[in-house]
Amino acid sequence: MPTVLLYWQVFRNAQSKQERLCAKSYLRAKIASTESELDSDKVIAKELLGQVLNRMPNTWLDNLDKTISDHLAEH
Repeated sequence: MPTVLLYWQVFRNAQSKQERLCAKSYLRAKIASTESELDSDKVIAKELLGQVLNRMPNTWLDNLDKTISDHLAEH
């Protein structure tokens, strides 16, 4: 969860590299929303995920979701 919160905070305040930070925020929040051990962390991650999705182009979803699936398959 600390990494999820960090990426979200950095993305919100970034003056550059916003696309990369948005993608990383999405990836981290998406994974945490389903893989966190604590239910409270899942709730927070889902809230952050909703905020990221509001700011992220929908056209990114398929590619980012594939990246997440690939990452989870490796671990």
